[in-house]
Amino acid sequence: MYHPFGPLLVRSRKIHDVSAKELAERIHVDPSYVTQWERGRRDPPKQSHLDNIIQALGLTQGEADALMQG
Repeated sequence: MYHPFGPLLVRSRKIHDVSAKELAERIHVDPSYVTQWERGRRDPPKQSHLDNIIQALGLTQGEADALMQG
């Protein structure tokens, strides 16, 4: 099943100029998790990680809503 979460996460990172490794450090996960989320090899993260991603990237409410629906 296709999840648009991965491409949305990549887009959000790039807009906010944050590398995958830097995001992983900010949310305290292994960088492979970020890569797997982005490539669709792992289901989208649970709400607690999603909240951390939103905060770490400094997403606006609209950006956060789009990411959460992905």
